[in-house]
Amino acid sequence: MAAAAKLVRSDRTAIELAVRDLSTRGARLIGRAGAVAGERVRIVLELDGATHDVIAEVTRTDPQRSEVEIAFLHLPATAAAAIERSIAASLERVRAAAQPAVLVFGLSPEPRAALERDLAKLDRATRPCTTLLETISALGDPSARCEAAVVASSAGSEVVTALLDHLAQYHPRLRRVLLFGDQLASLDHAAARRVDAVLRTPWRIRALARAVGIESADNTLGLLALTID
Repeated sequence: MAAAAKLVRSDRTAIELAVRDLSTRGARLIGRAGAVAGERVRIVLELDGATHDVIAEVTRTDPQRSEVEIAFLHLPATAAAAIERSIAASLERVRAAAQPAVLVFGLSPEPRAALERDLAKLDRATRPCTTLLETISALGDPSARCEAAVVASSAGSEVVTALLDHLAQYHPRLRRVLLFGDQLASLDHAAARRVDAVLRTPWRIRALARAVGIESADNTLGLLALTID
């Protein structure tokens, strides 16, 4: 993300400002610019070692917080591309620093709490979801680091099949784990082929680790499994 920008007013006064938020639509700048809402200004952004001149309009000022919000009126293609690369790199850094997560769909409170507890022992966060729309939204979060999805068979064959189809089509690298209770629900052949692993309730932590894709050869995991199982 751009660390600084220069705001140039009509009287050619230039003020160095820090960039807090940046998109192809505008930015939020930090510093005392002296600009007023509605004023047209020139912004000089430094991105990828290059400078980009952008015409913008001041849309809001907050003197107490030393903030200035601007909307770009004319954004050259080179500047737009540089901003998009900067945003992508920033999101990738956030994602790389995030804890690996497992999406959990359709579990009732008690098994969900147990699964969350065991996943925490495996250094995995839990992203619980109750609807298909919520699941799609969670998977679309660019800062999320979901590695697997545990789907409860009790959610119903039609819902499970629809979710497995969506995961296979749009998130093929995500491991798909089907969790069964006492009864083994029937799935059509096409849906069954979209499952990478099957878990039974109650599960053992070693089986859970294998199901979500954690290498069982890891020494730490082996010791943990021997201790808990």
